[in-house]
Parts: sequence; C-alpha cells; structure tokens
Amino acid sequence: MNEARTQSQRPSEAPRPMVEDPGLSTLEQPEPGTFEPNRALRWLYARFFRHMGIDEKWSHHVRESAANGIVVYVMRSISVLDFLCLDYLVKRFRLPLVRFVNDLGLWILEPFGRGGRRLRLRRQVPQEEALAKVIHEQESALLFLRRPPGLGEKRTGQGLDVDLIRTLVEQARKVDRPILLVPQTFVWTKRPPNKKPTLMDLVFGPSEWPGRLRVFLRFLLNYRNAQLRSGEPFDLSAFLDEHQDLTDAEAADRIRYAVLRRMERERQIVLGPAKKTAGRIREELIRSPRVRVHIERHARDHKMSIEKAEREADKELRKLCAMMDPNAVNLFARVLTWVFTRIYDGFVVDQEGLERVREAARRGPIILLPSHKSHVDYLVLSYVMAQNAVSPPLIAAGDNLSFFPIGPLLRRSGAFFIRRSFRGR
Repeated sequence: MNEARTQSQRPSEAPRPMVEDPGLSTLEQPEPGTFEPNRALRWLYARFFRHMGIDEKWSHHVRESAANGIVVYVMRSISVLDFLCLDYLVKRFRLPLVRFVNDLGLWILEPFGRGGRRLRLRRQVPQEEALAKVIHEQESALLFLRRPPGLGEKRTGQGLDVDLIRTLVEQARKVDRPILLVPQTFVWTKRPPNKKPTLMDLVFGPSEWPGRLRVFLRFLLNYRNAQLRSGEPFDLSAFLDEHQDLTDAEAADRIRYAVLRRMERERQIVLGPAKKTAGRIREELIRSPRVRVHIERHARDHKMSIEKAEREADKELRKLCAMMDPNAVNLFARVLTWVFTRIYDGFVVDQEGLERVREAARRGPIILLPSHKSHVDYLVLSYVMAQNAVSPPLIAAGDNLSFFPIGPLLRRSGAFFIRRSFRGR
C-alpha cells in the first residue's frame, strides 16, 4: 500500500470519521418543511446516534452532489430507524435537509400540533405530487426503494405501491438542474446474511430485509458499532441523456436496479457476501465435476465404493473449511487489542491504500498478497480491516496450526487450513 499519506492510531482505537462536525446546534432550529423530532426523539438522537461510524467520504459525496444538482438520498428498505438516523446526521453536518420521505407515518413522532397539521396535509396530497413539488423547488428528498416482506410473502424486498423513481424520471425531464441519487447504507450488524433462512429470519424477517422488531433489536445490540456507508452518487439526468430511447417506466426499472446494486456492494464491503454453511460448501465441492473425477479415480485405485470415497473426501474437507463466526471474530479482536496495546505503540494505517482496497471490493472478490514475515502480519491485516469497517479476509493457514485450542478459534475467525503435502493421501 502507498505510504504517501498515513494515519497513526492506537490498536485499541477504531478510526474516527474524518468529517467536520459542526455540533448539534442545528437540531434545535427546525427548518420549515422538514421533520421536527419531538423531545423524546431529540434525546434519542443525542444518546444513541452520535456513536455512528461514518464513512470518511460521506459528507464530501453529499456536499459535492449538492453543488452539482438536486440531492435525493436513497435507501434499500423502509425503516423509521434509518430515517431518524439520517435526519440526525444531515442536520448535524449541515447537509441538504430531507423535505420529503415516502411511506413513513412520521407525524406521530413530531410535536403534537405540528404532527396534526402534517397528518391533515398527508391525507390531502398524494406522494407523487409531494415529491414532484419538492424536486420542482430544488430541495432534497429521501426515497426507500423496497419494503420488508410480510407474512406469506417471498423472503426478499417487496415493491412499493407508488413508483417514485418514475416520478423522479418525469421531473428530471422538466427541471434545469441534474438530479443526483446518493445511496445511503446503514449497517446495524457485523453478521453477514445466511444463504439458508434461519428460524430468526422466518420470525423477524430476513437479515437483508429485516422487519421492525429485528431492526430495533439490532439497534439496541449494535448501535455503538453501526456504520453509515455512502455509495457512489448516480446521476439520473445524465442517465436519461444517454438513454433517450427508454420510456419512463423502463428508465425507472434500470435506475432502481443500478442503485440497489450500489447499496448492496457497500453492505458487502462491511459484512462480506452472504454466508453458506460449511456443510453446504462441502456438499457443493463434492458434487463439482472437477472433484468428482478425483473421487471416482480414488475409488477405483483403492477398490472402494463411491460412497466411501465421498465420506473420505468429506472428512478431509472438514479439516480444511473455514467457519467464520462473528462472535469468535469479536472475541479474537478483543484478545488482539489486549496484546497489541502491550507490545506496540500503535499502527500506521495507509488510509488511501485502504480506500483502494474498498474500491476493489466494490468490483468483485479480492485476494490480498502481503509480504509475509511472521504470523503477526495476517493478524494485524485482519485486525486493521475489521477496525476500518472492511470485512476481514479468509486466511490460508498451514494445517500445522490446526491444533486445540488455537485451531478452532482460528477457524472461526476466518482461517482455512491447507496441507503443504498430499503425499500418501
């Protein structure tokens, strides 16, 4: 990594957001047409949301977008909590305020008199008209693109009744300034989603599209470690200029897909991809054509049944596969913090190099090739990545480290064990 610009930090310290913080004074001065939290919510803002870890480029992306056009914040799934946190942050950092948000009954969370007026207005004005008015006045809005699934529905994000992206497309053809969609991704947990639904997924909603209760529980458990990630702004007006042959509906579908993809990439940088169980990985490997050839050859050479050869292959794979567990990762991180603070004065972290790692992770899986001089190297690398909201890598380790008690801890912290020789096997 390039060391032209570095930042020194103690091992026990997570890096603080490098964004200017003008303080909380703006929260006491409600703007006309914006959400005004009641007294209880203002206490909630100050008590919990100030711990939020913020992407270093977040405020820069938003300010730069505001200088170039009309900012529309975009989020994946309807969440009152996500809106409240974003509302707090844009006021705290004096960014474009949210004048419109879809599908949230926020009037009940405002002071009584103002909330009642908001409810009467909401009954009178359809969402499409309210959004069109905000864009016409060149103010900012927040759009949720999906909603969590209900009982009996497919366990993925569901479409909304009103296509407000299409409303933005219609307005982009009328207003003079570009409309810039700025993806916002709140990560309230460090646990990646599972490929196979769990009982918690069935009861509280899937991890990627959680229901209200699951969102609330995540918030209580993880608010000190929550992250806000900002995706690359999407220039809606430039997209329409490049695709003039598309109808409004076709353009809206493509834009929605592109923005959802950007937000998913930001989630994966922090959490990693959806996790398969170790059993499913072994099963897929044993069934893969390349491995089947060797299993069948092994069965012929040793005069055994295919089933017995498969059992032997499964036994060997159990020794190899990683079983990364967020709880074990957190435990290991605490142990490393205790060790590192006693043997090092601190780490010099190349933030520009780390940002290049993030950029690479947005494009696809990454393979890190460090200059390996000791076992401490990969421990420090994983530790620094986790502290900087980048999913730590799986680590190739020699099978000589697969011994109790360190082996199981390493395996659950991301190590997978490889043989240096297969002689005689």
